Amino acid sequence: MIALLRRPLPASLILVALVASGCLMGRNTVTPRQFVLSPIVTPPTTEAFAKPPGIGVALVRVPGYLQRASMAVRKDNNEMVYLDAAVWAERLDSLIQRSLAENLSTLVPTDSIRLSSWLKDEVNRSVSVTVERLDVTPEGQGTLVVWWRVTSSDGSKTYKDGEIRITQKPASPGVHPEGVADTVSQLVAQMSQVLAQAIRATANQD
Repeated sequence: MIALLRRPLPASLILVALVASGCLMGRNTVTPRQFVLSPIVTPPTTEAFAKPPGIGVALVRVPGYLQRASMAVRKDNNEMVYLDAAVWAERLDSLIQRSLAENLSTLVPTDSIRLSSWLKDEVNRSVSVTVERLDVTPEGQGTLVVWWRVTSSDGSKTYKDGEIRITQKPASPGVHPEGVADTVSQLVAQMSQVLAQAIRATANQD
């Protein structure tokens, strides 16, 4: 009988074996980092309404290329690159909706905000947003193009509508998740300011 001698494997071989087994099992040892949008820091303005209005923020529509969890970076006019190691904490359309609602509560101002659905008596103004383009370039420049409407609670009356086009200069060069999240937050903040001003302008239109 031949005795088998069990000698400890070198650390380098153990590391190679672990990596190989991870690849074969399809395991990803990198946990994606999750990001959210930052709220606006602009202080509230003078109230335009006699009493704080109820505001409904409808579901935000976004293009298909933004419906992935991974952050998207526009490489050029025809190509998007996704940062698989950096994901949004929830769907981007939901993040934009929540961020817009939080910003409007500060800018209008109001403490009565409803998301997605509401009763007629709960809301004085309804805001709907359709995102046509939202992206950040490898150089850090952001672009946001949206169509929007401010209507009555049931949508039967349109008070104001229009298009918003915003270009945000890069805060720092290079593609990194923190920069993308910060740029998108600033774009949504600027959009919120335009929409808050539109809502305030309708104060005497009932």
